[in-house]
Amino acid sequence: MTALQKDQSSGMDGHRSVLAFLNDAESEHACRQCLAELNLTAAEVRRGSVDDAIAHLAANRSPNTLIVDISGAELPLSAINRLAEVCEPNVELIAVGDRNDVALYRDLTHAGVTDYLVKPVPLPILRSTLTSGSRVPTDRGSKKQGKLIVVAGARGGVGTSTLAANISWILSHRSSRRVALLDLDLYNGDCALLLGAEPTTGLRDALETPDRVDSLFVERTMTRCGDNLFVMNSETRLDATLDFNPEAIDPLLNILRAQFHYVVVDLPRSLQRIHHRVIAPANVRIIVADLTLRALRDTVRLLSHFGPDSETARSIVVINRRGEHAGAEIPLEEFSKTARNTPRHIIPFDPKAMINAANMGKPVAGSRGRVSGALAALAADIGGQAAERIKWSPLRLFK
Repeated sequence: MTALQKDQSSGMDGHRSVLAFLNDAESEHACRQCLAELNLTAAEVRRGSVDDAIAHLAANRSPNTLIVDISGAELPLSAINRLAEVCEPNVELIAVGDRNDVALYRDLTHAGVTDYLVKPVPLPILRSTLTSGSRVPTDRGSKKQGKLIVVAGARGGVGTSTLAANISWILSHRSSRRVALLDLDLYNGDCALLLGAEPTTGLRDALETPDRVDSLFVERTMTRCGDNLFVMNSETRLDATLDFNPEAIDPLLNILRAQFHYVVVDLPRSLQRIHHRVIAPANVRIIVADLTLRALRDTVRLLSHFGPDSETARSIVVINRRGEHAGAEIPLEEFSKTARNTPRHIIPFDPKAMINAANMGKPVAGSRGRVSGALAALAADIGGQAAERIKWSPLRLFK
């Protein structure tokens, strides 16, 4: 059995192993013949271009292997980069085109393409690529991973879990990205509650028995909150003793980052060794604070702990619930000067909207208002999008 055949049983329901978009009859026939020879029944070949593939994957699960036709694309590399925005991180991508160009081949493989086949589609090479089960080495040195986002509170009660849950909801519901929300407060985590989901023991099980963690385990232990949002948490008894190796988080993160565009981690107030293992590889580190002296002090400490920004990691300070203590808050200018970091986002205080959302188990981001708009801007910043590109939509998934 080939590696690709073994892969057919992995992934969520309806996950096809191979999906091809080819824009001519000859290539389509060659691909169908190859799939039949390999006895890959979980496969589909469609007539279409790379743009058709982008449109399809923007609204549907990605296959394990994707074959796309870039013939006729004016800017093929740009088209592949747009495709990467909607593909899940672990997709093996095979490009088919009509240009026999070594420079194009190098550019495509550097962008993460497994192989580039020149028409007419060479069956032996296509067969070999489909059965190899591994990505062609690129200058990047590793497979693409989903973006890891950690959310930490400068003090208790500033709304860290609320921001983590709402950011996850926006990225999944409005931007149609697959998002995993990991609540690392195993005793008092609120993320599932904020999204109206039932708490489980999945996260604790994953940390205590890391050897059991694989794609199927993750699928069975996560709680689904809509088409693209999945939550992993645990509601542990307050008298229970947790005993696990901090390194147990590593295999879980690797699997999540391979299957999701974003992995959002809600960190508890007190950071332990396991939490530092999550912070170290994070691409975005969000510090949630309010305009109090205590929050200012610990914002400075967290910024120092996170270290300077780099090409792969950056810190974002968010002022939440501004106006809650009107007249008693530290001036924003003084906060920025002392922290040596100007907050990038300010979430206004709207107690009525927040309490109503919390009591109903719905994200406040699903309603219209100042809070929702500010949260959308934060999510857009994380996703590298303009805020206006994240469209507003009603709470369909809760109806």
